Amino acid sequence: MRFHERSRRVCGAAGLHARTSSARRGVVLYIVAIVLVILALGGTSLLILMRTEHEATLTDSGQVQLAAAGDSLVAAAIALCELTPDERRAHGGLANNPEFFRQVPIATTATGSVSNVSATFLAPVLSGDAIAGIQYGLSNESSRLHLGSVLEWDEAEPGTGRQILLKLPGMTPEMADSLLDWIDADESPRPLGAEAAWYHREQLPYSPRNALPVFLDELLLVRNVTRRELYRNNTDFTYTPEAGEENVPIDLEELDAQPLARDARELPWSLLLTVFSAEKDVDPHGVARIDLNGEDLAFLYREISDRFDRETARFVVLARQYGLTADAGSARTARAEGARDVSESGEDPDFSLPAKYQFQTPLDLIGTQVRIPGQPRRLWPRSPFPATGGDHDRLLLWLDIASTSRTTVITGRVNVNEAPRVLLEAIPGLTPVMAGRIIQRRPRVGEEVPREYRHPIWLWQEKIVDLATMKQLWPKVTCGGDVFRGQVIAFSDRQATHVRREVVLDSTVQPPRIVFNKDLTMYGRGWPRELLIKP
Repeated sequence: MRFHERSRRVCGAAGLHARTSSARRGVVLYIVAIVLVILALGGTSLLILMRTEHEATLTDSGQVQLAAAGDSLVAAAIALCELTPDERRAHGGLANNPEFFRQVPIATTATGSVSNVSATFLAPVLSGDAIAGIQYGLSNESSRLHLGSVLEWDEAEPGTGRQILLKLPGMTPEMADSLLDWIDADESPRPLGAEAAWYHREQLPYSPRNALPVFLDELLLVRNVTRRELYRNNTDFTYTPEAGEENVPIDLEELDAQPLARDARELPWSLLLTVFSAEKDVDPHGVARIDLNGEDLAFLYREISDRFDRETARFVVLARQYGLTADAGSARTARAEGARDVSESGEDPDFSLPAKYQFQTPLDLIGTQVRIPGQPRRLWPRSPFPATGGDHDRLLLWLDIASTSRTTVITGRVNVNEAPRVLLEAIPGLTPVMAGRIIQRRPRVGEEVPREYRHPIWLWQEKIVDLATMKQLWPKVTCGGDVFRGQVIAFSDRQATHVRREVVLDSTVQPPRIVFNKDLTMYGRGWPRELLIKP
């Protein structure tokens, strides 16, 4: 009996061991299966990650290549900026030059085939007070109103700054005074303006700069100024002021056939204001102009004699020594009376006499005489530039080489050949009627500017303004400019990617430099592809 009971115990233990071993083998199979699934998922994840990284690397590589393409076209534009005005003109110029700025292939392969990466430079074209379209190239920053000039004119005649700013679309007296308070150096608020106390009272974490903004976006910090005034509905930073409008390349015939009505589209301040405009005080060949107010009269005489003529050199030196007066008669009348014109005597001036008088503008010579004490008026030397205008080409050559600026760079003058009507009307001394006549008679939009329009004196020669007004306008207006702005878009023929940025190039220094660089890639390409490529 004990034997049977022991046998049952042994058999039971053996059965239990067999069932336990079988259960353990089942768990191992589950574990192995789970491990295999995890390994498979891990491998798949690794493959996906590697593919993603590969695509990201290709994308980043493409973006880097596109960015380099944009940099290359900017470098080409800088090289063109570095040339003299005449040399720029020989290469097609900086504005409306599709051969140089439209769909420029950046590199070629070893076989000589064109790379699939290209870049295009775009800038707006303004007609009157509206955007007429786009051009391939850069726009002249001097076609905008420099905030520093507004402040300077306001300091010369208080209240002028507000009147000028109120010409801008959407500007209010509160905005104008607050903007002037933002850029002037004092802490005294204007009647409707705001200085640091107002910003602190409103618990804003900033106060006025009391200097010129670094870039225009800073104006969004000024009291009451909003994005609507600065950019309008231009959410993608193209040159379209209203949503739904399309930019197209300029068509001169279409512009002439269908002139745009004034105020058809309000321009944003971003196309009207600047803090960058400037120009070198040089002649068309890049040589520094002669400072008519130089202290060394002998040196001044030699410079004018070498670069212009001795008659004008003598007259300038005598004018510095004795002063100027209006010429009531004519040289012909004086000769008929037997008068001896000292300016035509061939004698060199007496350089031992000091300079007592300063020229305000190179136009001061027009229609004047040198007042020499102790001599009758009929013996006073007469200017080689009569009040009737005389030889216009000779006067233009004089303005090419003469200056009254003591600096090598002049900032803030407005280009009357390119500025929109609203800015022409804002210039002190120009009336709306004068601004309208300038728009009618200046060179057409997008065309090469004729050489006779290289100086603002054409406003007088075309009888838009009188000589006194022209002299008043001279320090405020120009027909040149050496700071340029545009957007460069780099794109690929094989991919939908792009790189877009806006740059401002300053060529008043050597070498030219980028003074503003804004990445616009995140706002999209901006324009249809067909506008970026050559037809």
